[in-house]
Amino acid sequence: MSIGRYDAYLMQKLPNTMNVSRAPFRKYPYKCLERSIEFNKIDNVYTYDMALGDTVGLIWSSDIINSNDRQNSVSTNGDGIKIPMCRLDDLPINEEKIALLKIDVEGYEKFVLHGARRLIERTDVIYFESGDAHYLKYGYRCSELFELLIEWGFELFRIIRETTISPVRSGYVANDNILAVRDIRSFCKRTSYEIEE
Repeated sequence: MSIGRYDAYLMQKLPNTMNVSRAPFRKYPYKCLERSIEFNKIDNVYTYDMALGDTVGLIWSSDIINSNDRQNSVSTNGDGIKIPMCRLDDLPINEEKIALLKIDVEGYEKFVLHGARRLIERTDVIYFESGDAHYLKYGYRCSELFELLIEWGFELFRIIRETTISPVRSGYVANDNILAVRDIRSFCKRTSYEIEE
């Protein structure tokens, strides 16, 4: 799980924020997330202690314990520990509008997004890490995820400095934090982000 340096900033700027973390079965990262939310006095964030994907059931997850929690991910070979999974659309999220949905699932983004189709219809911004190194493990590439988000009505931007974003151009292979934004003017007005071409 990653509690990134931009998370608290974005959560404070955008109402009705949801943070989807990738290592819910490990209590330490989940507690860190809860403490970060409390420390930053953020009261517009929902957290759920479970795995998310495009199906309901049990999945295998790696269970690597070290200081780099990024190595924990959905296991494709049945190694690790069994954990429950649900779709984001199955959670009791009743807000009419979601300003920011952050997804950090180390390559499992495509499956989380497919399990959140109804929620995404009312989401303004999706914030996620992108990189073929993670995606290829699950059989897809950045370009496929980018095309899906564009088809769903989003424009894509990469964060290049703390309050500066740049459009993601066709053919770009990301290894960055990406913002998928429905209305870029509204987003920039609410957050003070600037666009650098």
